[in-house]
Amino acid sequence: MCCWACFIYVHYLFAMASGHVAAFYVPFAATAIAAGAPPMMVAICFGIFSNLMWGNTEYGGGPGPIYFAQGYFTRPRIYKINAAVVTFNVLLTFSVGLLWRKLLGFY
Repeated sequence: MCCWACFIYVHYLFAMASGHVAAFYVPFAATAIAAGAPPMMVAICFGIFSNLMWGNTEYGGGPGPIYFAQGYFTRPRIYKINAAVVTFNVLLTFSVGLLWRKLLGFY
């Protein structure tokens, strides 16, 4: 789980999601699989988390730059909100999502 959390939160250091995924997806996935995680689950989780991290920063992707540029949020506020939302989504994915995928037979 630490590997997945690190994958998401290191996005704060990148200016774009595609650069982050290009740099980290393969090494993190290889590490998780080498540690014994089921390959299908690794691919699914990193695919989900590659989408969740878009909201981590005001410049990471989606409508974030538009909202930030218009002055809807200050930088500290957007980071607090996004950290809470991303953390909630990660916890939800690891609790309900993994149970659901187990019922579907992915691992």
